[in-house]
Amino acid sequence: MGTSIFSWVETYSSETERWRAIFNCFPPDSFEKQIGKQGPFSAPFRNSDYGLFGFLAGVRNYACCVPLARPRGLPDDCDKVGGCFANDIDDLVGLESCSWLLLSELLSFDYETVFWNRRVRKGIDHAALADEGEGIHQTYRELLGPSYFETLDVLQSLGEFHRVRVVFGFDN
Repeated sequence: MGTSIFSWVETYSSETERWRAIFNCFPPDSFEKQIGKQGPFSAPFRNSDYGLFGFLAGVRNYACCVPLARPRGLPDDCDKVGGCFANDIDDLVGLESCSWLLLSELLSFDYETVFWNRRVRKGIDHAALADEGEGIHQTYRELLGPSYFETLDVLQSLGEFHRVRVVFGFDN
C-alpha cells in the first residue's frame, strides 16, 4: 500500500486579511505530459514521490534526508471552502501528517547541500536502507528533480514569498 499526497496553494490577501486557495496554475510535469495529462492543475505536488515526502515533512523518508519541517497540522486559517474541503480532506483535519510551508521557507533552503541517500533498491519490495558503503551521496536538488523546481517557479509568480503557502497532507 502506498502513500499519496494532497496539496494546494494559498495566497494571503492584505485587503481581506485571509488566505485564499489558488486554482489551475500548475502545468503538467514531464511525466504527466508523457502519459497525456493536459492540466492545468491546482495541486502543486500531485505525484507519489517519497523523496519529496521525506523532504517536506519526514513522511516515508527512506532516503533519510533532513526534513524541511516536521508536520505542523493544517493551518487554523486555511481556506476552508477553496482549499480544505475542495480537496476532500475535511476528515483529515488534525492528523499529524498534514502541514504547510511558506514559499519563503522553500526558497531559503540550500538545495546544493549533499546528503547520504540511504534508499537502495533491493529485496522483495525493492526498497531498503543502505548498508555501510551502499546508497549514494547526492544533493537535495538531485533528490527532488526538475519538476519540483518548475513548481517553485510557478509559486514565485503568485505573490510575495511570505504570502504564498503550500498546504499538504499524506494519505496512507
